[in-house]
Amino acid sequence: MTKTEQKLELFQNYVRAGYSHFVVPTCEPRIRKLICEKLTAFQNSRGEKPYKCKDWDMTIDDDPMSALSLIGNAEPGTVVFLHNFHWFLKEGSRDREIITQNLLNSAGVYRSKEERKIVIILTPFTFDKVLPKELQRDFISFDFPLPDEDEITTILDIAIETASQIPDFKLPTKEEKKEIVNNSLGMTAQAIENAYFLSALSHKKITTEQMNEMRSEHFKGIAGLHVLKEKIKLDDVIGYDKIKQYFKVAIDSPFSLGSLFVGPPGTGKTMIVKALAHESGKLVAILNLTECSGKYVGESEEKVKAVIDVLTVLKNGIVILDELDKTLAGVGSGEGSDVARRSISQLLDFMNSDNRPKGLKFFGTANAIQGLLNTAPEYLRAERWDTAPIYMSLPDWGTRKKMLAHYKIVFQDMWETEMGKKITIKGDLSDEDTKGWTGAECKAVCRIAMNSGGEMTLQNAKEMVRPISLMAKGNIDHLESMKSIFVTADDIESGKLKLKSRGIDY
Repeated sequence: MTKTEQKLELFQNYVRAGYSHFVVPTCEPRIRKLICEKLTAFQNSRGEKPYKCKDWDMTIDDDPMSALSLIGNAEPGTVVFLHNFHWFLKEGSRDREIITQNLLNSAGVYRSKEERKIVIILTPFTFDKVLPKELQRDFISFDFPLPDEDEITTILDIAIETASQIPDFKLPTKEEKKEIVNNSLGMTAQAIENAYFLSALSHKKITTEQMNEMRSEHFKGIAGLHVLKEKIKLDDVIGYDKIKQYFKVAIDSPFSLGSLFVGPPGTGKTMIVKALAHESGKLVAILNLTECSGKYVGESEEKVKAVIDVLTVLKNGIVILDELDKTLAGVGSGEGSDVARRSISQLLDFMNSDNRPKGLKFFGTANAIQGLLNTAPEYLRAERWDTAPIYMSLPDWGTRKKMLAHYKIVFQDMWETEMGKKITIKGDLSDEDTKGWTGAECKAVCRIAMNSGGEMTLQNAKEMVRPISLMAKGNIDHLESMKSIFVTADDIESGKLKLKSRGIDY
């Protein structure tokens, strides 16, 4: 039984138990269809089918009183779906008080055996956004999940059967079907179905590439959520070999929770997370919680809920929470503090709840730690992540030397590809020249030399670079002073030896 089927079974039980008023937050027509089919198929002990469905939609009839008349005049056992009815319950609506009073007065009547009627408000908004407080005790909020793997497989099988009539349509292999289903998670059933047929018509087959593209477009409608499109390789991340080695294995574990990376700006925290995520072959979503803020009451929480609804079905996916310290800057004091804290609490609750699908990993990055400790220390506790925060320190000279050599080649090749002629980035830099540099500065100095067409040496280009270790010296010194609370590359090495001694080979 799929999660949606389980929900439908529970919904039917609520109706049979006497509940009569519901809010169903959904934009999907299929949910209305499934609810109606479930209820109308039910037979009571006398073999009767007591339920039938009717609809009212403001796009067809914009008089809310006609909706109330439809319910009042309906036969017992009628299930009335009110589409977009929430607009008439908003504060400031002309008919809000009359509608509220009518629903309050009739709630007890519609629950009775003689006048049994079911009222379902279908809305894209959450329960508390839709109903006045006076009505909230009479209504039940009932969420339906996005399609899971089993449901998507059914949708795919139907799409393949239909698309097989297209000339030269290529059937997907068993492995391709598995990838297509995995790349469809997080989308609505309607969006999945549309994407399958678009791919079949455009490419004569249903492709994973098309699904990735369509899912990226679908996620654009969800505030704060973006699909990672960058294809960064681990070979592009110079240094930090012990950290890379550990996470290359851990990222494939279905029991892994993910980790938080802390370190000065430019040390490659985001880059290493993106590279690990990309090479894992899993869906990678970047979550920016600052984009989930809203100016109206409940808007931020509603946006975070929409994100969580998607994450709930992203089995074996990866979520990147970039620059968490900036995200949490709104928590503390000020007008937006309570809103920011509630939104963050929603995500924290999800990270630690049974609704978090097995295998979904969170990887966070932060340039500073004090803000996290002061405003949201709960983000750092054990079992939220696999490990204590991973510390990405300033690279040593051996690593910086490799970075410089790597980026010289990268930018020489880039110039030749784009400009059609070869250049040589001349000169070398020493340990002393690059003291306190991060990978970002090593990359920047090579880019500056390239942009001169090779005329400027690295020594000349160096004069145009100011390392972050100078500009943010206080913050970096503070991070270094707190290394005892972080996991360093050396800790990973010693931890590896301990694991091996227990017979676990990482």
